[in-house]
Amino acid sequence: MWGRDVSLVRLNEEPETLAAFDRIHELDPNPSCAHNDACVSRQKRRSEIAAEIARFKVKKSRFEGRTSIIALLLCVTLFAVYHYLLK
Repeated sequence: MWGRDVSLVRLNEEPETLAAFDRIHELDPNPSCAHNDACVSRQKRRSEIAAEIARFKVKKSRFEGRTSIIALLLCVTLFAVYHYLLK
């Protein structure tokens, strides 16, 4: 879980870095073809980041339901053991 949270934080920080590169290249007085290729590359990476963030959120919500079910079953099992075996 810790690794997933760290990856999600890094994915949320990367668009800020890409925006900083965009601002730097906007200040360039002589834009070149390489500048246009870099802009296209950054736009592509932004869409990849958005897809990865969405995938993390879907995975996280899917496992949250399972965790609550497992916790409920564990509580019921422990109650049954306490009630029937220890009394």
